[in-house]
Amino acid sequence: MVLPPVLLAASVGIAESGQFTPLCDGDSLPGLDGDRNHWSVRDGAIVGATSKDKTARPNS
Repeated sequence: MVLPPVLLAASVGIAESGQFTPLCDGDSLPGLDGDRNHWSVRDGAIVGATSKDKTARPNS
């Protein structure tokens, strides 16, 4: 994914200011504020999944 320069600069500024909370540490989701029944980490990436038994609510 390639971010436009404005978004990239904004995200770097937030990270440097200490206002950024990482969602993923590569193995788990300590900063996630969401339904952990749907979100996980696989191979260092955040993965979202639903099924017929576990449907997602809006903004989960």
